[in-house]
Amino acid sequence: MATAARRRHAGGGGAAAAEWASVSTTGAWRVEPIGKHQLMRRTGLPARDLRALDPALTSYPSSVVGRDRAVVVNLERVRAVITASEVLVPGPRDPAAAPLVSELRARLAAASAAAASPAPPQAGAGKDGGGVSPPGGGGGKVLPFEFRALEVCLQYACKSLEHEASMLEKEAYPALDALTSKVSTLNLEHVRQIKSRLVAISGGVHKVRDELEHLLDDDADMAAMHLSEKAAFQAAGGDHSSRFGDDVAEEPAVGDDGARDGYDGESDEQEDEGSIVFMPKIDELENLLEAYFVQIDGTLSKLSTLREYVEDTEDYINIMLDDKQNQLLQMGVVLSTATLMITGAIVVTAVFGMNIRFALYDNPDTNIFWEANGGMVGGATALFVVSMLYLWNKGILRHAGAGAASAEWAAVSTTGAWRVEPIGKHQLMRRTGLRARDLRALDPAPSPYPSSVVGRDRAVVVNLERVRAVITASEVLVPGPRDPAVAPLVSELRTRLSAASPAPPQDEAGKDGGGVSPPGGGGGKVLPFEFRALEVCLEHACKSLEHEASMLEKEAYPALDALTSTVSTLNLERVRQIKSRLVAISGGVHKARDELEHLLDDDTDMAAMHLSEKAAFLAPGDHSSRFGDVAEEPVGDDGERNGYDDESDKQEDQRSVVFMPKIDELENLLEAYFVQIDGTLNKLSTLREYVEDTEDYINIMLDDKQNQLLQMGVVLSTATLTITAAIVVTGVFAINIHFALYRTTDTNIFWEATGGTVGGAAALFIIAMLYFWKTGILR
Repeated sequence: MATAARRRHAGGGGAAAAEWASVSTTGAWRVEPIGKHQLMRRTGLPARDLRALDPALTSYPSSVVGRDRAVVVNLERVRAVITASEVLVPGPRDPAAAPLVSELRARLAAASAAAASPAPPQAGAGKDGGGVSPPGGGGGKVLPFEFRALEVCLQYACKSLEHEASMLEKEAYPALDALTSKVSTLNLEHVRQIKSRLVAISGGVHKVRDELEHLLDDDADMAAMHLSEKAAFQAAGGDHSSRFGDDVAEEPAVGDDGARDGYDGESDEQEDEGSIVFMPKIDELENLLEAYFVQIDGTLSKLSTLREYVEDTEDYINIMLDDKQNQLLQMGVVLSTATLMITGAIVVTAVFGMNIRFALYDNPDTNIFWEANGGMVGGATALFVVSMLYLWNKGILRHAGAGAASAEWAAVSTTGAWRVEPIGKHQLMRRTGLRARDLRALDPAPSPYPSSVVGRDRAVVVNLERVRAVITASEVLVPGPRDPAVAPLVSELRTRLSAASPAPPQDEAGKDGGGVSPPGGGGGKVLPFEFRALEVCLEHACKSLEHEASMLEKEAYPALDALTSTVSTLNLERVRQIKSRLVAISGGVHKARDELEHLLDDDTDMAAMHLSEKAAFLAPGDHSSRFGDVAEEPVGDDGERNGYDDESDKQEDQRSVVFMPKIDELENLLEAYFVQIDGTLNKLSTLREYVEDTEDYINIMLDDKQNQLLQMGVVLSTATLTITAAIVVTGVFAINIHFALYRTTDTNIFWEATGGTVGGAAALFIIAMLYFWKTGILR
């Protein structure tokens, strides 16, 4: 009875069955209702993993999790469960999920057909048609089904986020420029919405990037995603639940291909006779994840640039509004001064309106009336002019200031000979052994790919800010050689490689065994061809960035000095454009520096770039090279590391040899250009600090000017108050109520009353000024 109850609970305790699209290894698909517990039995996933696939739960961050029988993918609009034989996508009728299902069907069907019946290479196969590249790329090796499905999910997620970022860019820059032209409620609301979308998209991109970075940092997580190999391992007698070592360094034995042999930890007594730890080769998956990590990192860099542009625009608008506020305060000072002068004239008229006897009242000469009025108007005008001159000389009224189809490629050989030839995508993949994802970094169209120098089995892919090339052991391929921006690189390659090629090897040159080396290597040592070509690319990239930084410096410092002299809309706009260019150039230099730093920190990546030595090493036997870690592999006299494969303990002495060449020459080469690009970055950092210091200075200057205007407003308001008090006194004497002074014949009383009124007002003004000064208001 308890068993039946448990069955009823398992069958009906969860939510109703939802629709899932099931895409097989051949691309065939069907839509079927699958309940939660049925899905758990079908994939071996726990309930907590399925919660990440619930579209109603949007709080779950991006994740790619490998389990015993499935990989759970949750990457910003891409949700799927990948097993060794199918891909399950929830909600296939949802318009947001339908394109993913369609992409999976097309790509998996094409890959399955290519793997089942590989067509021999033909002359026209290099043309970029609408087909899908073979799963093996250029190397002919077929990726497992789960990796092909994972690649489709990663590519779809990256493309979706890149599309959203591009659409936001197209909308954001015109809106920001419109806001700088006219600050209105409509433009402000538009920019506010753009900024909200920017925060949302950046958050999604950042989550995907962090998840890929986490996977790349954890070999055990990547090993858990080898479902096909894991199933074969378990079928061959391995443990029913595989175990993964947490870290490479913790495994007891290290093979030449990076595989670790260990034992299951079910109990201490079975450690020496239990199952073998499953640790497959992770190179293919690592390359796959790295390619899309680079792509999503480029999208994040693009969004970061847009965010900085938004912040720069906000700073520009704040300075512009502060400047406008100061102009309004200046106008307020002018109007207050004019009001004060007119009020002074009113005092004079009020004095003459008092009912105290005065000799002028008995004078029959009518010219005195015009003289009195002319004197009042002229005096008020003269006082106003004097006040304006004083305010101008004090600087209060001055403006703020104080001081796809077949593309053309240039092929440059080892001797410097070159030719331009049309090379299609698939033809290039066969010629260089690269995968399609590696070639995307060479697309001349604006792309999100940041700087990268990636070594593969037969080629090095260089993408360093305006320098794009594929370097093999025998030639350099440069896309778009007729582009004026690319032509100098091709010319430099021809000149430098032709000058380096004719030098015959000397007797002493062969001692270090490095192949052919160029002049300039210290002590007559000759660098391999790929390093000479790489050096030309690095030098050209560093020189280009250095030139842009120098040109920006020459333009920026005078513009910033002009802005400190005169804060005007024209100067502000000019500085804003300079700051935007500074952000763009600094981003490019920073990417190039980070890539060189990454290479210098990874001996394996540097070892992968020794193409000539690798070709000689692989010629006798192995078809794909393996790279160990310098610190962990035994080192022979010739710098090669020897190890063993992880298929079984019995075959450890009969398998391949790990390729690990001496990396000193390449390390010295990269360090030299790292220092150069780091100097350029320091120069740009100094310029950025100068810009920020200038902005701070302008803000302080505008605030100080605002305080001066407010202080003058206090002085004028106090003067107006005291004069108004004098008007009140004159008004009292002008009322038509009988008073003894009105009948007196002594005219001196008039001057006594007038002098007392003026003197009292002046005394009140002086007392108020002293009070303000003592309390610090006017200091």
